[in-house]
Amino acid sequence: MTVYLNDKPVQVPELTTLRKLLMDNQITPAGKAAAINDHAVPPGLWADTILHPGDRILIFRAFYGG
Repeated sequence: MTVYLNDKPVQVPELTTLRKLLMDNQITPAGKAAAINDHAVPPGLWADTILHPGDRILIFRAFYGG
């Protein structure tokens, strides 16, 4: 199935988790934040969050302040 990782199409097997997607794409989770279809996903849920066809995943560096 196709999902979009930072706007790039990526083929993944069904039942792929967000954590597996990051690992397969050599993205280290430390200091990163994630959103799927514009909804933030806390790091504690990455291993349990199953991706669906067409999901748009945005991974970015987490920062604090303003």
